Amino acid sequence: MKLLPDSIKLFVINRLLEISGVTSVIISVFILISLASYSSFDPSIFNLNNYEVKNIGGYLGANVSEILIQFFGYGSILICIILISWAYKLFFSKNLELFALNFLLLPITVYLLALFFEAIGLSFSSGFLAYQTLIFVNEANIITNNYINYSFVTLIFILFLVSFYFTMGLKLNEWRDFFQFVLQIIK
Repeated sequence: MKLLPDSIKLFVINRLLEISGVTSVIISVFILISLASYSSFDPSIFNLNNYEVKNIGGYLGANVSEILIQFFGYGSILICIILISWAYKLFFSKNLELFALNFLLLPITVYLLALFFEAIGLSFSSGFLAYQTLIFVNEANIITNNYINYSFVTLIFILFLVSFYFTMGLKLNEWRDFFQFVLQIIK
């Protein structure tokens, strides 16, 4: 015995996927606004003070931006790009294959980007995790010469690209469309 006919069930599933896509866009915009209006003086989970919250996202935005900046640095903006990609897949394709893998790789991808920035010396707030990783690598004397250092940075970048590719959840033709869209924005 079926509870709902297949057409109604398909309709409900499609609307839920579209709502998930719109929700992903809203979360992405919220994170972007929170990161853009980040202030180290805002009261948050890591910074208890009596100052007024200046973050556009309010107290929640101050906490979200503080956590993301402290752990991953300004590379956390990558989360917004990935969430928009997921929203595109959910809204238009009604399918996000391997979502658990995409979700698991999201913090790993952002961490690898922060680690890459820190390894090449762009330490514009790369985050606590990347900084501590490089301190560990330096103290362990793993990198002993420039060749190994360049190999390490290259490996981090390749791992980031592979992780980014799988985290986005796009197929090859969607990647082509994505790059064409980016090129149109740049021009």
